[in-house]
Amino acid sequence: MDDIAYKFLSSFFSIFHAQIKDYSRRDEKMEGTLCWEEEEEIQNFSWIINPEIELLNKSERLCKFLTKFNLTSGDMILISENELKDKLVQEGWSFEDAEKSINCLCSIEVKMIDEGEETDSFFVHF
Repeated sequence: MDDIAYKFLSSFFSIFHAQIKDYSRRDEKMEGTLCWEEEEEIQNFSWIINPEIELLNKSERLCKFLTKFNLTSGDMILISENELKDKLVQEGWSFEDAEKSINCLCSIEVKMIDEGEETDSFFVHF
């Protein structure tokens, strides 16, 4: 599960053009630090892992799809949910997998941690 959760988070943060610099995991909680290329800024994060492994795998694929085709700007998906489902089905996804993955991804919230306190969140929406 640790590797799957890490792979998902890596693809999730790629939407924000960030990379995981370091992380640790205790039970169902991952904490770590993000960095951005050519920037000195870092951001600590905390995430409670709750989706099933199968959904994390599919949501990782969805994040990669969104990144590959430049379908996001910041935290916003640039096309409608129906258009995204159609594009995924055209790529060979089942309609059910597309729908579940989109719902899963849009329900994930990774907390930003500043000076030990939760201040904001990373999330993706339409």
